[in-house]
Amino acid sequence: MNKYLKMKFALALFILFVLPIASAFANTFLEDKTMQLYKGETGEYCIYLQNTGKEDLVHVIHLYKGRDYIQNLNEIEKEFSVPVGTVSDDLPVCMKLKLPRNAEKGEKYEISYGVVGLPSAEEKGMVSLAPVQIRENFHITERLDKRPVSIITYIILVFVVLALSGIIIGYRYSRRNKSAKEEKMKKRCKECGRKICFNCGGCIRCGSCKCK
Repeated sequence: MNKYLKMKFALALFILFVLPIASAFANTFLEDKTMQLYKGETGEYCIYLQNTGKEDLVHVIHLYKGRDYIQNLNEIEKEFSVPVGTVSDDLPVCMKLKLPRNAEKGEKYEISYGVVGLPSAEEKGMVSLAPVQIRENFHITERLDKRPVSIITYIILVFVVLALSGIIIGYRYSRRNKSAKEEKMKKRCKECGRKICFNCGGCIRCGSCKCK
């Protein structure tokens, strides 16, 4: 076996041995690897760490591009202990993403990261081997369609409309009662000309008042 074949064979064994560790993660599916966000909206992109092997692992996430668009860097760029038997939904690591304030329509902003799988500190055997890192990237861009109104916004609008309607109805009712009282107070007794009783409409001087 010549030197070239030996190197090729050694490389194949190395990949077969290390790949199950390095590739033990999945991520959020994005069409065209692009997440569309409205300005001011927060999106979520998750990396699902897995371990289908026979040893506990430590996964390390490194960020290479797009750090300015990630709001929770301290929760992403660190080590994660991944016990044996961990499947996709057991250990999600989610980035909270937001477009830059000066985002331009049609412009795409790249986020690039890598995941390295290592044996845990308690495990032995692969410490001397260089770890394999798998890198992924995706983009965020501004969503161009009209933003839908949320249920909370609808509720607030209905509440405001009802409140304004109540104020208007109450004001008109109060004005109408005030006008009726003023009209009553203007009325005078036909016999003596004095103002009539506001409560019963009778005249105190003429004796027709019933409030005595």
